[in-house]
Amino acid sequence: MSGNHHLKPWHGLSRDEILWQPLIQSCLCDGCGLCVTSCPAEALAFDFTLKIPFVDPLRCLVGCSTCATLCPNEAILLPGRHAILEVIEKHHLDVVARTELRRRRKRFAGVLPQVIYPGDFAESHI
Repeated sequence: MSGNHHLKPWHGLSRDEILWQPLIQSCLCDGCGLCVTSCPAEALAFDFTLKIPFVDPLRCLVGCSTCATLCPNEAILLPGRHAILEVIEKHHLDVVARTELRRRRKRFAGVLPQVIYPGDFAESHI
């Protein structure tokens, strides 16, 4: 798991600018492998000699907590939500996201179905 130069930036930020990666507590890990086999970014691999997972931190998806959520021994720690919120605030990523949403709205206008909620249908036919 190397060659992080090809990783896609997160909302325009280089992935190495964002502190988001799991910390494996090897003393709690029993080597079940759920984290490795479930990681959507393939950021975890397994050391069959030590019988524990290891992390390629820059491959981790920002905000993802799949590995920690699935770990039956709670052997995986992640930064708190505040770490991501600080990055969002510092780099005004809410503005970046809104701009991207407007771009997507124009791009997909007429292509995606209009979302209708049950309450909308009931109110329009009363």
